[in-house]
Formats: sequence, structure tokens, C-alpha cells
Amino acid sequence: MDLAWNIHRWGPDNIEDFLVEWTGQQFGRQHGGEIAAIRTEFYRLAAERRADTRQGREARDAPTA
Repeated sequence: MDLAWNIHRWGPDNIEDFLVEWTGQQFGRQHGGEIAAIRTEFYRLAAERRADTRQGREARDAPTA
């Protein structure tokens, strides 16, 4: 609800701060930064496997006849 409650507090420039704050609330402040980084990397890697993000790379890497 924090994100929806104050839409001007969070934006593209500080979304990582939001993730650190949220994970700190959920798992403890001492682990917030590390868990946020793991979560960010997990979703980055997952996005690489999506079909819509692989299409361009597969076409570029395809052997030419």
C-alpha cells in the first residue's frame, strides 16, 4: 500500500530504495539491502528467459544460410 498511497514518493530513480525499505520491513532491516539485490537479480534473470525478450537475440544469433 505504500506505493499506492503516495504515488509521488517512489519513481524510476528511487525504486531500489523502495525495495530495500520493503524487504527490510518484511525480513529485518539488517537483511533488507541484500534481499532486495537478490530479488532484483532474480527478476532480471527471469525476464531474460521470457519469449518476448529472447526473440531479438535468437534472430541475431541464428546461423545464416
